Amino acid sequence: MTTETSLTTLPSMAIAPTRKRAYSARNPLSQARADRVRRLVEELPVTPTIRQVYYILVGEHLIEKTDVGYKSLVRQLGAMRKGGELPYSALIDGTRERRLTLTFSTPSNALAYARGIHRRDPWASQAVAPEVWAEADTLSGMLWQVASPLAVPVVVCRGNSSLSQLYMSAAVIHKRWENSRQRTAILYAGDFDPAGMDMSDGLHGRLVEVGAPGYAFTVTRVAITPEQIEEHHLPPHDPKTKDGRTPQFIARYGVGCVEADALPPAALATVVEDAIMRCVTDGDAWDEARIQEGIDREALGDLITREGDALDISASRDDKPFDVSVVVEKVLQAMIHASARGQGSLTRTALRCAIEETNAMRRALEKCEREVIRMNSESW
Repeated sequence: MTTETSLTTLPSMAIAPTRKRAYSARNPLSQARADRVRRLVEELPVTPTIRQVYYILVGEHLIEKTDVGYKSLVRQLGAMRKGGELPYSALIDGTRERRLTLTFSTPSNALAYARGIHRRDPWASQAVAPEVWAEADTLSGMLWQVASPLAVPVVVCRGNSSLSQLYMSAAVIHKRWENSRQRTAILYAGDFDPAGMDMSDGLHGRLVEVGAPGYAFTVTRVAITPEQIEEHHLPPHDPKTKDGRTPQFIARYGVGCVEADALPPAALATVVEDAIMRCVTDGDAWDEARIQEGIDREALGDLITREGDALDISASRDDKPFDVSVVVEKVLQAMIHASARGQGSLTRTALRCAIEETNAMRRALEKCEREVIRMNSESW
């Protein structure tokens, strides 16, 4: 015989809540880092990664640029979050995700979700469609915060893109060009080092190799660039001596390598957003798409208000009994909403009238329900 394992059958330690430990800085420097992190979380327009916070603190001489320093910061930030000094949501991890299946309790809830996610494609009427490409997972979550409101996809390469990813991307580029002569602008964010520069410099050729029309797209490195390194005084490190691309990189740029995470989050967000908006070729069409998107959502909202309850009831099985109080509550809500829309506000008289009608309806429905139950019992 098999039994289903549940949380209640596991040892008590497995389900015991984690003990919350109050955070306490070990020394003045640790306290200074904690204070700076709190201010960063409040000031930044996007949620940063731990590595981005690390590079900010390195630039401000609050922590050493070493593996030991980074690991120390990771432990400190963990203690701050567990101790309630920093919200768990204050930092983002773009390398791990939860995959969930969307489910809804009623059809009207599904419609409400659709209203919330509905978007008009503002790029459909533009001559150029941008895509943001990231060399590493670590930046994907932060870049998505910038790209998603502008309806721009984020593509994570994880180093050099795989052939499968290149082929799928090439197919999208080809389809845009064949269907509407729309060009694709790839905006690339990656490390400034021999490997990272090779990835962005060779991306155009690799996409052409798997079928993308070379004249139908461009690849532009938006981060990291030598200009950004100089402007933001980003801390460099030596390139890998065993990398065969290092001599050419040194000859062209010098010896300073910089990770993409080193660029301050606000600066990176601005760079990416500006690059996206430069792809807008028709401002009027862009504004019109945004206006129409708002109208679409209002129409969906009106549909939910008018038909949502009726849809939920009609979608239920015939043999499923309805809770009378739930039905009456839905009717009352609809009546109040209709009254408020018609008059601009709900008067006490209208409310009393709605309550009286609802009570009469409740009594009638309860009588009907009792009669149905009686008839069903007699039929058995």
